[in-house]
Amino acid sequence: MNKKQWDILVLSGNLEDVEIISSKGEDAINLVNSKSFINNLEILDSESDGIDVDFGNLLFTKISCIKAFNDCLDTSGATIKGDHLYGFEIGDKLASFGEQSNVNLKNINGSNINIGVVSKDSSYVEVDNLEISNARIYAAAYIKKFFFGPAKLKINSFKNFSQIESDKKNFINAEENTLIVNQKNIQSNINSKEIFYLLN
Repeated sequence: MNKKQWDILVLSGNLEDVEIISSKGEDAINLVNSKSFINNLEILDSESDGIDVDFGNLLFTKISCIKAFNDCLDTSGATIKGDHLYGFEIGDKLASFGEQSNVNLKNINGSNINIGVVSKDSSYVEVDNLEISNARIYAAAYIKKFFFGPAKLKINSFKNFSQIESDKKNFINAEENTLIVNQKNIQSNINSKEIFYLLN
């Protein structure tokens, strides 16, 4: 199944071996209040987000984003389980989880990324293996919308952590939030009110 120019709105169902090329809309795919399964999705050259999940549940084997102007995977209030998320040349976030999302991902890989993995606004995110190179910020936990509470991001294994952990700008943990990388608690280094200016 190939698709050009038009966005896909999915209410429920399965996507198998889908390639989306040169999406011009707000999201290449928007899953809304759905129960969906994705087996091998590739998004190439998206002018905005690659895949946006608003509420509902998503289970996936592999999602790849090659050149997305904004986020690769963006969620709000969703439950996500996945095997492999990959991004290359991502203008904003490779993975952005917000508004009480509950997420467990096995592997996230990517390079040439603005921001790696974000948990915000009462979300809980656990990543088994993270391997990212050439990113401005690798991981962040914060509150963006102040009617939500703190977020938690736990990365069990980050391959390059020992080489870059000394630079506090690589990891952003806003007050009251939790960021754990390789079993190490990253100390709070910013106020959530300042996060907008730092991440944009």
